[in-house]
Amino acid sequence: SRGGVEVGEAAAETGKGKFKMPGLLASRMEAMLGDERFADDVVVLEGRRFPSHRAVLAAWSGFFSTMFGGGWAESAAREVTVELPARGFDDLLMFCYTGRVDLHKDNVSALLQLSAFLQVAELEELCCAFLLRPPDAAEPPAPPHLLQPLQSPHAESARRRELCVPEVARP
Repeated sequence: SRGGVEVGEAAAETGKGKFKMPGLLASRMEAMLGDERFADDVVVLEGRRFPSHRAVLAAWSGFFSTMFGGGWAESAAREVTVELPARGFDDLLMFCYTGRVDLHKDNVSALLQLSAFLQVAELEELCCAFLLRPPDAAEPPAPPHLLQPLQSPHAESARRRELCVPEVARP
């Protein structure tokens, strides 16, 4: 066993001696998110500072990929301010670093808005799927304002294209 992963199990799981350790990778990336020593950028939203890594943000977000890799003034800045609500950004970062997200009725709206604007297609899809899932008897249905027309190039189906991201203009 190394780092909480049983090497024998990993090899047996793939059957060819190739190793897959997504849980280990996610936990190591989560540790990087919480360790500011190696952060090379700070994203500021509504005055809240989010230390992060440009490569991680650019890998997941079309917005940050363009910002950091293009001719924008921010491409050389160590701190960038984005005019978006801060609510949900910590969850978006956790998704970008670990591939994990805990969607619920209290955060899905904020995450949908952030992921649509920042062009994090996979998270946007998860939010859309969450909103369109069959209603759970224990949970109230999605608020009607979340079910307005959406022009999302990332939506998988015609029904998902009917969703919208209120109050956030797409870049």
